[in-house]
Amino acid sequence: MNRVRAGSVRDLGPLLLPGGGKTLVGEGSRSGLASGPAAAVLMAAVVFVASGCAASRSSLRGAFQGVPSPAPAQVAPAERVSVAFIFTHLHQNKGWDVIPKLHHQDRYANGFYDLFREALPALTNLGPYATFTDRADDVTYPKRRAERDSLAVGSHDFTVNMRFLRETSFPRQALGTIASVVTVTTIPVPYARHYSLTAQVMDHSGRLLRIYQREATVTQWVQALLVFVYPFHPETRKTDEVYLEFLKDIFREMEADGVLRRGRAQEGPTAPAVEPLLREMSQVSVPLPPRRQGP
Repeated sequence: MNRVRAGSVRDLGPLLLPGGGKTLVGEGSRSGLASGPAAAVLMAAVVFVASGCAASRSSLRGAFQGVPSPAPAQVAPAERVSVAFIFTHLHQNKGWDVIPKLHHQDRYANGFYDLFREALPALTNLGPYATFTDRADDVTYPKRRAERDSLAVGSHDFTVNMRFLRETSFPRQALGTIASVVTVTTIPVPYARHYSLTAQVMDHSGRLLRIYQREATVTQWVQALLVFVYPFHPETRKTDEVYLEFLKDIFREMEADGVLRRGRAQEGPTAPAVEPLLREMSQVSVPLPPRRQGP
């Protein structure tokens, strides 16, 4: 009887060879745990547990609460402007990654450019626009770095830098995995993913006009019985919802601020991130030097 070479495939039950005959696979095929029907049961259990998860999401933090822009028929049409959008997608598993690291735009948001295109109509005076997505290997491509620099300053009326950050906690993930294994997923274990978007708007000269920020959390719950809930609450859909709401909400606030209109953008208030510093500086009293006494 022929046998498969040791170390190639093991514990998978009977194997059909090209000659049509059966042979045992490895020495552990008869006594191994994953032989025959046991392998099928084990595989079904793994699939069942892996699918036993459902996701929920938080509401948007920092959402626009202002008055929406007037209807287009009530205001004079704004002049079309050209805009360069620069995207940076980062992920940091805290406790594992020392710094946030660049990743592909579709790794977490499925079809990111489709979501971006869906949100664009909120900018009513958007004219020609260009996009650029940072990549980790840009450090080795001078042409791409030069292209990014050209979009950042001078080539368009405005530049919008959009920094997406996904944060997770390695200690919590490790402890959650241990809890799932120990309890055989009988107790629901949450895995939280924190998402944030920071958008910086700059004019043609590179002057900072506004900073917008949004945050949300997507939590994936792992428990065997949640396999029946998973088809209605997958994590991918919740993440897409967060990204789309990020973009739409920030674009709505940008439209209300008129930050992409030439006249109003130049006369607008200071960027929100700078205002608290200016207020704090205005409240600081500088002591005057003591008055010199005459002889």
